[in-house]
Amino acid sequence: MILAPILLPIVTKMGIDPVYFGVLMVYGLCIGLLTPPVGNVLYVGVGLSKIDFMVLVRNLIPRHL
Repeated sequence: MILAPILLPIVTKMGIDPVYFGVLMVYGLCIGLLTPPVGNVLYVGVGLSKIDFMVLVRNLIPRHL
């Protein structure tokens, strides 16, 4: 989010739609917040649900892989 004002002028000069850039940036941030080892949202989920960290991570992995 700190980089958005810095990157937006660069992205618009490259001809990329700002809305597309915003959606892509939010999608990337969501993936970053949910994946270990830094996944801050995982730690919030563990704190709220009172379950083990590894149990939560195992449940986030798709079953068909």
